[in-house]
Amino acid sequence: MKAKSNWIFKLFKALAVVGVAVGSFGFVAIQVVSDPDPHTRTSHDQTGVRSIFAKASAYFLDTGQAPKSLGDLLSNARQLKGWKGPYLTESQARNPWGHRYIIQSPGLHSELDVISLGADGLVGGVDANADIGNWQ
Repeated sequence: MKAKSNWIFKLFKALAVVGVAVGSFGFVAIQVVSDPDPHTRTSHDQTGVRSIFAKASAYFLDTGQAPKSLGDLLSNARQLKGWKGPYLTESQARNPWGHRYIIQSPGLHSELDVISLGADGLVGGVDANADIGNWQ
């Protein structure tokens, strides 16, 4: 009987060690993923601008019109024929800092400009606060 209880105790210790290791790894992974450095967020922001531009292009191919705002990609409020959306989700409509991307049609740089105002959400800025557009 003593050998059986000793085996159960060793198993419990091993499971506890594995549990602590997995919990620690999970905590570190959450910290790394949830708060990337500004350079990583800026890279994600550039990807987001390109992604929204591609989705706006799909919208144009489906409807024959450029989206007037980000809302056109989220819902068919204008009741356009051929609309096959939603083309993006509300979370995809926000940059890594939580600000909504901006669509201008016609744009200043092309027929359609997709813009992220960076970390501060204001026009202009440098580094993480710099604006990013699909023409860059």
